[in-house]
Amino acid sequence: MDVNAKHYLLPQALHTPQSRWLHAGNGPNITPSSKDLTILGDDTPECPYNLTKYEYSDKDECGTSGLTSAACKDSSHDEHEETLLKCPKMCLLADHPEWNDIVGCDPTVRVRTYSDPHLVDAAELAPGHKHCKNKATVTTLGSHNFGVPGVKTQVCQMCTDDSYTLLPSCHIGGSIAGMCQKIDDHTLWTEIESKCVDEPCTKSSMPLKCQEFISGWGVVDGGKNSRGIPKLYAAGGKTDDDKRPEAGDIQAVAFTCGSIRVVDYFDATMQGNYITNIYRLVQGELTSCFSTDEAGQPGDTPKMHCVKKQALKSCHTRSIATGSNTERNTIKQEQGVSRAAANALMKEQYINSAFQSLDNGTDSTSADDSEWTSCDFLAQARGLSTRL
Repeated sequence: MDVNAKHYLLPQALHTPQSRWLHAGNGPNITPSSKDLTILGDDTPECPYNLTKYEYSDKDECGTSGLTSAACKDSSHDEHEETLLKCPKMCLLADHPEWNDIVGCDPTVRVRTYSDPHLVDAAELAPGHKHCKNKATVTTLGSHNFGVPGVKTQVCQMCTDDSYTLLPSCHIGGSIAGMCQKIDDHTLWTEIESKCVDEPCTKSSMPLKCQEFISGWGVVDGGKNSRGIPKLYAAGGKTDDDKRPEAGDIQAVAFTCGSIRVVDYFDATMQGNYITNIYRLVQGELTSCFSTDEAGQPGDTPKMHCVKKQALKSCHTRSIATGSNTERNTIKQEQGVSRAAANALMKEQYINSAFQSLDNGTDSTSADDSEWTSCDFLAQARGLSTRL
C-alpha cells in the first residue's frame, strides 16, 4: 500500500478502462475507501483474481481436521502450510472477516508455502500515478472536455520532485490534480529549445507565453462559436464571453509560462581604433505553478507550488566599431563634456544601434565590424556570472 495514496488502491485502479484524462467541472470528490471494498466480489470484471476457479476453491476438509482459520494465521501451527495451500478462501476471510459475504478482491499474493518462492505478476501503474508523490483516485463530476461524469480515474496532486511539472486534469477543492510530465518534455520548453539554434535570438524570438487553467470558467475541448473561435464556458454550462471571474471567485488555479530572455552586454574597455566586443546571452525560462490546498475556497489566497527551469541557450559575440576621434570631438564640443564622457556617449550610441539593428532584422556590418560568432568559454562564463 502506498502511504502517500489517498486511499488503498485496489487492482481495478490499475487497469480502469476509462483511465483517460477527464475534466472534472466543479471538482471531483475523493472516493471513500470503505465504499471500494463493498462493491467488489468474485464476479467483479475489474478484479484480476478469479476466486471461483478450481485452484482457488477450498477443499472439503477446510474448517476441520486441523485446517482451521487459526492455522491460517499461526505459522507455528502443525497444519499452517497445508491450510494455506488447501484453504485460500478461508484464510483470506481470516485476514478480512468483514468480507465474509462478498469475498472481496485482495491484491496481495496469498502465502501458500514456505518451501518455494511465490510468483508475482506484473502490473502497470496508471498514468496519473506515475512519477507522483501524492496520489489520489477521484470520481469525475463535470462533462466538459469530453468528460464522462461518475468515472473513477487516477490523478496526482504533487509530483515526485521539481524535475516534473503537473499537467492539470481536474481540481479537488482548491487543489489542482493531473498527471506528471518531465519539465524538459513540456510543450513550452520544447518550443524554447527550438528557437534560435544557429543564430542569435532577438528580443521578439519568443515573448512570454502562458497556459492558464482555472476552476469554473474557461475554454473547453469541442466548444466553438460560429466563427470557429473557442467558446468560454462556466462550470454550469452557461457561456459568458465577456465576464472573466474575479480573483476572489476562483477556487483552484494553475499556469505554466515560458519565454526567451535576452541579455546584452559589452566589454568595458575598447581595443585600438575604437573597436569594442559586444555579447548577447540568451536564456530559456519556464515556470509552472498550481494551487495545492484542498480546503481552499473562493476568495482565499491560494497556496501555490511552483517548479522552474532555466538554461542558457546561446552566447554570441561580435566586435564593432564605436566611432572615431572626429565624432568624439564633435560630441565633446556640442555637449560641453569631457573627453572621457564623450567617448562613453559615442560608444553607447554605437552599441545600442548594433543590438537594435539585430532585433529589427536590419543587422549589417561595417568594414570594421566582425560577424556574430559563438562566445568562447571565458566570455560565456563571465556573462553568466555577472548578467544572469
